[in-house]
Amino acid sequence: MEPYQQSAPGLSARHQADRQAVPSAGGSQKCRGSIANALYERRIKAYCEEKRLVRDELDKTASDAVLVQAKADFEAFLGALIGKAVTVPKKIFDPTPTGELSVESE
Repeated sequence: MEPYQQSAPGLSARHQADRQAVPSAGGSQKCRGSIANALYERRIKAYCEEKRLVRDELDKTASDAVLVQAKADFEAFLGALIGKAVTVPKKIFDPTPTGELSVESE
């Protein structure tokens, strides 16, 4: 969905909205938010397995470090994919809050 560029004006806004990381009123996330959350959860699981921890034993410092790394990796991936620097808010990695994404112009 990222490399696809919609040229029809009516569909372009809808396509852009679907790519954004803002959860809908029903609680399900849009594309980038879902991917960001899945990446974070996978990284947390790998960290816990590596350190032989149960998820409940994970402290905030370690959780934040995993989040920072997942965020950096996701931004690098999106930037390479669409050819522009992308900044993603940390809150899109959590399935409950809303978040938005900004793309820096070249």
